[in-house]
Amino acid sequence: MTSVSRASPAIATTKGNTDLYNAILPGLRSSPKYTPHWYNYDKRGSELFHISANRNPHYHIYQVESSLLNRYADDIVSPYGEGSIIADLGAGDCSKPRILIEALLKKNGTCTFYPVDVAKEFVEENSRRLIDEYPGLEVHPLAGENQHGLKYLQGFAEPSLSLISETVSVP
Repeated sequence: MTSVSRASPAIATTKGNTDLYNAILPGLRSSPKYTPHWYNYDKRGSELFHISANRNPHYHIYQVESSLLNRYADDIVSPYGEGSIIADLGAGDCSKPRILIEALLKKNGTCTFYPVDVAKEFVEENSRRLIDEYPGLEVHPLAGENQHGLKYLQGFAEPSLSLISETVSVP
């Protein structure tokens, strides 16, 4: 995979060689018709999802998860020393991993973050934002589906903390 500098993250694509035509054709031939969930998450689709999830007072999942992370962030990161890696599957706007990033940076001064998301432009934009905001943070964005991100991250020997922000969806 591509090495990433703090100043300009390059996007490593974790998707296999799945052809878009072959990915959506079964859903268009089925009854009822559907498209794979990831097809809706380009940059704009991701922005709309995060606006609706983060601002909707009736969508309690985001508020509860964020509240728990804010309350227990120091406890969650306490076992992780220098060289720690945070990986987030379905990182989206990176608002939830940001809480753990801040706690790890406060504790260790450095950490590495691997956000995995299907929306390449969205994960790239949010990665740049994090790099600008947090000295001591190294970011390696991965564009692709979660299973490909997991496969890529399996080889890491460093202490790591995984966060799964992905919302469950069924076709």
